[in-house]
Amino acid sequence: MWDEAFAATENNPLSVPAGLFATSINQLIDIKTERDIAISNHVPEIVLLGLLLFAALAIGILGYGNGLAATHARYPAVILCVVITLSFILIIDLDRPNRGLTQVSQDSMVDLMNVINQVNM
Repeated sequence: MWDEAFAATENNPLSVPAGLFATSINQLIDIKTERDIAISNHVPEIVLLGLLLFAALAIGILGYGNGLAATHARYPAVILCVVITLSFILIIDLDRPNRGLTQVSQDSMVDLMNVINQVNM
């Protein structure tokens, strides 16, 4: 596509449509690069490890507090464990947009590719 845009602007450098076409191709390439970078960026493992350590510390403190008390608060402990687990699942799922429960749709890119293929035929 970039070769076609270059050829169109080279034949007539003062043509407004050719300039707009070249600009749109540049924007397309920039957006594709931004999408690739966004998909390849992940939460560092050290951050996930830190979150895991904080969660273990919070659950440990809750368990220690329950051990010291005369009565045991089972429901708050279960709720805390469920909330921490769901938080980890959500963070890891959002960090990897190509797999998991929340997936980023590629339909717009597929539609663009189909339109470009139809124009080139």
